[in-house]
Amino acid sequence: MTELGLGSLTEVNCDGFSVKVNEKLKILNMPDIKKMKNPTKPNKEVYVGIADNSKSFCISPLEMYNFLGIPTAGVDQIYADSYCKMDTICTKLSKNCIWILGDVKITTNCDLENMKSVEAIFGGITISGTNITDFSFLENLKYVAQLEQ
Repeated sequence: MTELGLGSLTEVNCDGFSVKVNEKLKILNMPDIKKMKNPTKPNKEVYVGIADNSKSFCISPLEMYNFLGIPTAGVDQIYADSYCKMDTICTKLSKNCIWILGDVKITTNCDLENMKSVEAIFGGITISGTNITDFSFLENLKYVAQLEQ
């Protein structure tokens, strides 16, 4: 199996969602996941674990964004070799970027206005060598999700 292929799945109703030790798995293909419910313990989170899959396994920024945005998802681990490439995502900071794939470095030469539209960084963020005293330029930032190197 090289992909789960659950492209229409929007809701998971179980106490745990685990995708582990699949030597040939390359992608999830779960772009529409939006809800998770624990049927036996409605006030508890649904455990989410994705790990130890093939060395070429990648998770899409959309899938990561969706998992992080589900309040009832107890994301314990999501390990992937990389983020899958998407044509609709910025790879460097520029005006009107909502998602950025890659590390963001904010230095004295950065135009902080470009950060105001950013909701998610699929990489790391470093702020160094600045005189920033107000972080309102990150007003829309919801998630920073860096994969282990």
